[in-house]
Amino acid sequence: MVQLTILKTHEKNTIHAHEALQELESSSPALSVVLPFHEEDHWLIGPGTPAREAYRMLQLEHALFKVVVREDDTFLGVVDLNQLSEQTLIRRVGAGYSLDELTVSDFMIHRDEMFAIAYEDIQRASIRDLVAVFAKESKRYGIVLRAEDEGFYGIVSADYISRRAHINIRSADHPVILDAVVS
Repeated sequence: MVQLTILKTHEKNTIHAHEALQELESSSPALSVVLPFHEEDHWLIGPGTPAREAYRMLQLEHALFKVVVREDDTFLGVVDLNQLSEQTLIRRVGAGYSLDELTVSDFMIHRDEMFAIAYEDIQRASIRDLVAVFAKESKRYGIVLRAEDEGFYGIVSADYISRRAHINIRSADHPVILDAVVS
């Protein structure tokens, strides 16, 4: 058994960011912005979750999006604050829906509406390469697939890349246009 030393905290202890949270740039590895699927992750949500509840969860957690999965762990899509905005909910209610009957599945971006890219390619790519794919595909989300088992490895998000690498990625289904320098 390893003996662990118990330390005292001091008034001047500082927070050190984990390497994964360090600043990224367009030449950084694309793998650094892939969010891998993990069953236990807090960013998973069921399709039957009430839309209002999902909206509150995203706000409270300061999350960019949630991954929508069925109980059998089948990946269905993603939902974010853009899909669940108060304005969007009010429009649906105005169209005759009851706020209590609206669920995540009514608002999510289905996996068929995302681009898919091979994990093996992502391992060799830079963020710049990934930004070029976002621009070409005009999508806000992409799925990373493993060729070896045809399984879903993770998600890439234009908003996450923008936030982490300070690159302004905008696409046709996002309310803006690509501003990132892809050269």
